[in-house]
Amino acid sequence: ATEPSARVISTYLDQLHLLEAVEALTQCLLDPRIISAEVPLIIRERAARLLATSRSRAAATQLVMLLADDLPRVRYVARSSLERITNHSETDLVLAGTLPGLIGPPTAAQAVDLWHRFLAMVPPGLSHQDLMLKGFALRGLVMEQPSKQHFTSLAIALGWPSPYRDNAHELLTQVLHYEPEVGRGNRVDAAKFWRPWLSRRRKVRRALMWQAARQQREGPLGPELRPGFARVDWTH
Repeated sequence: ATEPSARVISTYLDQLHLLEAVEALTQCLLDPRIISAEVPLIIRERAARLLATSRSRAAATQLVMLLADDLPRVRYVARSSLERITNHSETDLVLAGTLPGLIGPPTAAQAVDLWHRFLAMVPPGLSHQDLMLKGFALRGLVMEQPSKQHFTSLAIALGWPSPYRDNAHELLTQVLHYEPEVGRGNRVDAAKFWRPWLSRRRKVRRALMWQAARQQREGPLGPELRPGFARVDWTH
């Protein structure tokens, strides 16, 4: 049989991603093939990249195996996807003492042990959102439940390195029920988009609250006329 082209396989993987077929994508992490093309397609690398937003603990467990892959670019994507899924950077896991005795950048074998140990520490019933919140808490941003009260904190997290800025953007879209196309054109930087947007939102909200308070005090038709005074029309 003729080997499928890189374009065909890329389209197939993209469709799995669009369909949120996480289990099928996870199986693709086991595919050792490298399809020749102008830019060679490493199937397991592409699958690992697409799984970054999957919120799947099963995918995270399988991604750990790629941390010892022969190809550096596969190891890099696997680590980045693990960090995004769990909202914990490898550096912060090392600093937190997740792997006793590790005090510097881990080797490939140590990275596998580090992530296996961390995932084993995550309670089975913990939701993905709670796991994200634990990642923010590890960096000093404590939230019991993301809400509009945490806009300022999340705006700060937008300036942090990945995966925190990406997941802060995701939480903002969830709380606001608004998902801008950050990542394209002048919105390529989520922090540059969200911070002015949130600032404008606060100003509008304050103006609306002031207007509502004024109407409550004065009534919908304006202040009551004082006895003995007539309303003057200054428009003429």
